[in-house]
Amino acid sequence: MLLCSAYNPKQGMQEIRRVLKKDGHIFVEHVSLKSFLRKVISHIDGHWYRMSGGCSLNRHSIKLICDSGFEIDQLNTSINGMIIAGSGHVEK
Repeated sequence: MLLCSAYNPKQGMQEIRRVLKKDGHIFVEHVSLKSFLRKVISHIDGHWYRMSGGCSLNRHSIKLICDSGFEIDQLNTSINGMIIAGSGHVEK
């Protein structure tokens, strides 16, 4: 899932929920805002957004996913908590 680059991530999550099979799962990955580099990430986000074609490093992807009616089943971190990855499904 590429929520960091979505122009309207809420609308994107609604569409994913609409087309996902009943027992389907999503895969999540993003830079964690709780990482030790969060100040650096926030500082470079505007520059990164322009250079990368719209990827926002400081978007709250996990909150957005949960607020859209998904439940996170598994969440792993790497590089001292900087990168997060996991899976989830639609809440019943």
